[in-house]
Amino acid sequence: MEVFVGSEAVDWLVEYKFAPSRAHAVELGNKLAEEYELFVHVTNEHPLKDEYIFYRMLVPQNMPGQTDLNSKVKLDKKALQAWVAVFSVIGMAIYYYVF
Repeated sequence: MEVFVGSEAVDWLVEYKFAPSRAHAVELGNKLAEEYELFVHVTNEHPLKDEYIFYRMLVPQNMPGQTDLNSKVKLDKKALQAWVAVFSVIGMAIYYYVF
């Protein structure tokens, strides 16, 4: 299970110019969490906050183009590319702060 700290994710999003400010980084992170279900607070109590709070990565379940959870997941090419791009950004953030 991959875990990260909210304030460190915000640091990363601002440092690498994905967001112009910390407030915008929090908004972006919450949109990523809601739309792609990439991460949640470890006890599901908080949205992304610019604080020393732990979040855990999820395997996305509600992806654009997904048809049936019980059958083989079918994603169109754009949805898959979007998921890979977003997951890569979050993965790089975690790698950057862990190593």
